[in-house]
Amino acid sequence: MEKITYLIANYNNGRYIADCLASLTAQTDPNWQCLIVDDHSSDDSLERIRELLNEKITLLVNDVNLGYIGTLKKLIEHAGTDIVAILDPDDALAPETTEALLKIFQAHPETGFVYSKYATYDAELQTPIEEHGDWIPAHRTSLEDSHIGAIRCFRRSVYRQTSGLDERMRYAEDRDLVYKLEEVTAPVFVDRVLYRYRIVPGSQSNDPLKREIGFRNFFKARQLALQRRNIRGFEKWFYYLFFYEHLWRNSAGTPRWLQRLVLKYGIRLYTLDFLLGIRSGGRLRRALPRIQMPEVPPEPMLERLRGVACYVNVYPEPVRPFLLQEIARLQQSGIPVWVIANLAGSGGRLDGEIRESAGNLIYAFPLQIRLLLGQLLRLALTAPVKCLRLMAGLHRQHHGEDKSLLGDLSCFAQAVNISAFLRRYRCGHLHCPSTDREAVVTRIAAALAGIPFSIRTIPEHLKSPGSSPLPVIPNKPVVKHANPAGL
Repeated sequence: MEKITYLIANYNNGRYIADCLASLTAQTDPNWQCLIVDDHSSDDSLERIRELLNEKITLLVNDVNLGYIGTLKKLIEHAGTDIVAILDPDDALAPETTEALLKIFQAHPETGFVYSKYATYDAELQTPIEEHGDWIPAHRTSLEDSHIGAIRCFRRSVYRQTSGLDERMRYAEDRDLVYKLEEVTAPVFVDRVLYRYRIVPGSQSNDPLKREIGFRNFFKARQLALQRRNIRGFEKWFYYLFFYEHLWRNSAGTPRWLQRLVLKYGIRLYTLDFLLGIRSGGRLRRALPRIQMPEVPPEPMLERLRGVACYVNVYPEPVRPFLLQEIARLQQSGIPVWVIANLAGSGGRLDGEIRESAGNLIYAFPLQIRLLLGQLLRLALTAPVKCLRLMAGLHRQHHGEDKSLLGDLSCFAQAVNISAFLRRYRCGHLHCPSTDREAVVTRIAAALAGIPFSIRTIPEHLKSPGSSPLPVIPNKPVVKHANPAGL
């Protein structure tokens, strides 16, 4: 069983360090250790830390002050495990943090970077104020959605594939590190509050000078990320809009209602998703010939696959046991299994059994209609005949309760989201326990991602009363020895 090393860079935090270490000793999973480097503190930090040392907690002391980033680099270098997590000395962890993080890495050993929700607390770490953090859709990155905050847990082997921490990025080293890590590995989100962030006087969030330095270096980190990703021209300026949106959202004195009006319901989201769709529209055109490709069962190729994705629609009883059985059947192969959940059938609530069976790797995706419209616009301009044929064919195949064009677009938008996820996490096969129109979504998503797929029809006697009949799609003979893409 792997262990996590929590890295604590301490400087004059003697007042809070006891709460931080107490949250470690309260972990429900014992597979952790802690490395503290004191950065030449001038308060009573060393005395307080030495009183709390044990076989799991190790202390190193800098002879001179290296600064926060320099101390973090030393911590990463001296850590005794591959998996490390950054913990600030004035913050704390939820008791289940170690258990939740190790569960991710155990279920998906190819994962190199995990983050979670976090909550801000008062100075006494007693009263929660606000929750932060969210899943980033697979077709976007943290350059567009700044949802990655804490906890930041990663493998040192993945960290070494980057240029590492940059000591010039003072008060923005976390953003710089996130950009670099997601360039070499796909981040995984844990939908739980695992980190407790304490708001204290003098911290960056309360110090105007530190905030100013942080925002300047934040901008520099984004510029460097754009250069590394070869993003330039009009698209580069397009990404600057996200930065200024972030600045405005975090500026003091801006009313919440005005932020919501402009940022959530204003032109930004509608315009930018539409432009992202235009940029990726070429992939839709190339996928058209693959939409009618035959099914390929996953079992003969499991040993050669990087990972299998299981797309499920979270329906209530009596379908749930069937979905759990399908997930377990794939997991018995010993390769990574990603579960993609459509929560529309559950009223937006995630079933606890499915969450546990998937090791928390559940992704509920929104309907990116604007993204799809951008793709269809590019397809219509470059291949109008193919575009008309695509929409006509989709409308014939879609026989659910909603037979409107909007229903067709919704179906296709789900496939666009799933295909982006499949490419990002390098899944080699898409499996779907099918009800209603999931078969259509699966076919389109697999075609867009360029990988094989399989569909397992849910028995009629298990379907919920009143459910729509399965979509009529002509099935070609099963190919048992194919050489699928994405292997």
